[in-house]
Amino acid sequence: MVGILKGSLIGAETVDFEGAIELAAATGFDAFMVNNVYEISHDLDEGAIRAGRQLALEKGVRLAAGLGGFNPLRHERCALVAQAGNGDPVQGALKLAGVAARCGLGELFFSVGMIPDREDPELTWAAQLEAVRAGLVAIAPALRDLGTRLLIKSHEEITTHEILWLIEAVGADVLGVAHDPVNVVCRIEEPVAATRRLAPYIRQIHIDDASLHLDGQEVRRYLAPIGQGDLDWPAMLALVPEASRWVEIHRGQFAMACFDRDWMAQQPGVSVDEYCFVAGTAVRRGAEPALCDQLAPYARVPALRDWVSAQA
Repeated sequence: MVGILKGSLIGAETVDFEGAIELAAATGFDAFMVNNVYEISHDLDEGAIRAGRQLALEKGVRLAAGLGGFNPLRHERCALVAQAGNGDPVQGALKLAGVAARCGLGELFFSVGMIPDREDPELTWAAQLEAVRAGLVAIAPALRDLGTRLLIKSHEEITTHEILWLIEAVGADVLGVAHDPVNVVCRIEEPVAATRRLAPYIRQIHIDDASLHLDGQEVRRYLAPIGQGDLDWPAMLALVPEASRWVEIHRGQFAMACFDRDWMAQQPGVSVDEYCFVAGTAVRRGAEPALCDQLAPYARVPALRDWVSAQA
């Protein structure tokens, strides 16, 4: 199976649901993930969602969906999830997970937030993680009854150590991982080591490549053509052979102040080995330009599709 996220498929955001499925099939993908369940049915009608899934199957495409954001202290990150719960994002997450489970969409993945959320002086990151933990713990029994999981994404604002803390608190039977390795360098983690830590819980893996460059006094992540960046994808895929594989192009060219002692003091759990990977890779490359046009992310998709297909 080679899947693609809706936001990574050029043209998918400008056509209706059926048109997006047809586009995914025509572009050579046999799985397609919408951003959220509302994109299949605006009122979460389960009959309509099952019909949408069947339509996709008839075109040779497996249908999946994301949850959206889940951070009970930041409703701006999870407005649609809260909508499903009549204003309560915790109950909304449960409702959407139930709809997905009953309609054959599988496990929904979510992101906690964005880098500015981690650095917000008005709302501590620890408080936000605690709210995520408490919300997931509250719905864990119901998720068990449904026989489903939610999947937390290894996004640029959260460390893999924090993800493991959440899984330990909530239970691996109801919380897994949608792993997105290009993001872990933003937390000064080495992608193979990060994948190894999360491997027992990884259900999806999102595939793109990135390179690390010096940018003044910072290390910057640029996106790269698959196989040309700094991620050892064969090693990572070997660690999670059963995880479903999804093409996801990224756009954020994040900078990490990893030569700043004060900034590093705010990054928990960074090992010397992994720091050396991030900083050392950037130092060796220096201020070389990005390996591809950062303003043309869709141009990376055909090679990503072909590369992932070749790994099957």
